[in-house]
Amino acid sequence: MRAVLVDDVHRDATIPAGAIEFRELDGVVMGIAFRCPCGCGFESWLPIRDDHTGWQWDGNREAPSLTPSVLQSGLPCKWHGYLTNGEWRVC
Repeated sequence: MRAVLVDDVHRDATIPAGAIEFRELDGVVMGIAFRCPCGCGFESWLPIRDDHTGWQWDGNREAPSLTPSVLQSGLPCKWHGYLTNGEWRVC
């Protein structure tokens, strides 16, 4: 599933599953907010960090990749996968 870039993942219910939003502070991407790719509607946030305490982002805004994997633990859907080259992929 393609990760569609939107201005605000919280805007309304029409935002598609897997949509992403870059969150910035002073022009620096601090994290990526997203709608769960499974379609459950859950919205979450992934902090981007250089010190290995958050997710690593490849810097590509058009087709982003994150490591490590994304795990929605404790939620009804329990989705687990990767954002690689702008595509959400299930583990």
